Amino acid sequence: MYHQDLDSYRKTNIWDYWHTDYSSVKTSFKMDYATEAVALSFRNSIFKAALSSASHTSKKNIAEFVLNGFSVIIENLGGSLRMNGQTMTRTTASRHLASLCFQTNNSDTREQVRDAFFKIVSLPPDINYVILNRTPYSFYDNRTFIKCRLNTQQISSKEIALEISEGIWGKIPITEFMGYLSHYLHGTQRGSWVHTSPENLYRRLMGKEGRESDIKVMKNFLMQNRTSDLIAKRANVLLQDTLEKYPLRMRFFQTNGNQALFVKGVENDWIIFWRSHTKDGRQLVSTKHIGSLTEEGWTEIRRIEKNFGKDISDFTWRITISDLDEGVQLGFPKEGETDNGFDWQQKYQIMGVCVDNLQRNSPQVDQAISRALVVLNDKVTKPMVSTMNSIYEAPNRIDFSSLTLVNGSVYFSMSHSQQQNEEEE
Repeated sequence: MYHQDLDSYRKTNIWDYWHTDYSSVKTSFKMDYATEAVALSFRNSIFKAALSSASHTSKKNIAEFVLNGFSVIIENLGGSLRMNGQTMTRTTASRHLASLCFQTNNSDTREQVRDAFFKIVSLPPDINYVILNRTPYSFYDNRTFIKCRLNTQQISSKEIALEISEGIWGKIPITEFMGYLSHYLHGTQRGSWVHTSPENLYRRLMGKEGRESDIKVMKNFLMQNRTSDLIAKRANVLLQDTLEKYPLRMRFFQTNGNQALFVKGVENDWIIFWRSHTKDGRQLVSTKHIGSLTEEGWTEIRRIEKNFGKDISDFTWRITISDLDEGVQLGFPKEGETDNGFDWQQKYQIMGVCVDNLQRNSPQVDQAISRALVVLNDKVTKPMVSTMNSIYEAPNRIDFSSLTLVNGSVYFSMSHSQQQNEEEE
């Protein structure tokens, strides 16, 4: 993607002006966090640089953004912008462009980008968001607060449909739906939609009073679409998809509410650990890496190798998931016994790394996967993350094919890293 001044027709790489300040996105923001961060970059960085003047004689009055051959022409009108002929605020224009970036990719044709653009700009950003992510709704049922999500479809240029019961769709004008979203999406406490009961929701969307049986079925349907349940289902799908994508470099174990994701980085082995709970926060999971052997550990290993004629890869190692602070334990044969009798000693430490999340309300599994993808290519990310840049390449690595969960502990074998083997040679 690039932009060009139409007066001089000079192409400029868009990244020359790009600056993303994630701290500008409020942690209470209810829509898509990543899209909003990109939108703020358009509004606060690119628009200011490329559209700094409202004068029609200035080269900084109009710019063209080109995506796969499709042009988005934006003109500075002073307080607002004109995007391909439509007048809108800077915030709306930036959110439309950000959505276009996320909903298209480099393999799309010009026509596909064009269709996506007109679909996006035909509706306010709030409505585009709920069509993709469902419409939030909440109510009380027997003193229990229920938060759920409703399937949403655009049925005309002026109306939206919401699924309020199994196969039952009610319609609402877009102008009125914006008032609904003002409360249920953004949390404002004004307007006629504030704290709408299921009975009133049914009446306003269906145009008639609902029978007692209709309302009962509706409530059961809404409770089956609770936000927490949807998040859990989507998180589990994300976890399974990630494990299937990296079968040789990621292994997942859980026992007694403790969950651990083992990740094989380029230079180190990592453990993403979390316990199931419902709290919000930026650090709902722990990121840990296996440290180096202590001098005592190396002395013990050399003694065992000499006495038993074994290599480090012949030993058994284990990690107790419920107590990672216990470290990695080496199991070696007890004196005078066969290999079936093991003496367990702590030889490795499991070191914690502080990795902060940008958004407070991200689910635990989402946080775990994001950290797993960061450490998957640790050779590149370590210099970029201040809390990771002092971590050296591990001299010994886990054999991921040997990872096995038994009675709450993960057993595995280890081997020298390629670098260690080269140094020894």
